[in-house]
Amino acid sequence: MRTAAAGLLVVAWLAAPVLAYGAMITATPFFGELPTPEEQRDASVLALAAAALAFGAPVLAWTLAGRGSALRVVAALEVTLAVVAVVVVGSVSLG
Repeated sequence: MRTAAAGLLVVAWLAAPVLAYGAMITATPFFGELPTPEEQRDASVLALAAAALAFGAPVLAWTLAGRGSALRVVAALEVTLAVVAVVVVGSVSLG
């Protein structure tokens, strides 16, 4: 049961980039119109959900997976990829 839950969390991690894209597209001005406060709030909620899923799902999957499970390796890889993505996006947006 715990392994199945960990497997579902590992797969659910794939939805994080979709949520992050939804946050970006929601807050993007189209044809010179700035997003409304409601759209900005929705974008913030989507961004927080993406961050929680990107980091929380693999950590929870890692704790649920048994010792020596391949799911632990996959969950650790997912956290590493999420950290690398945040660093790359942050350095590109700042630089």
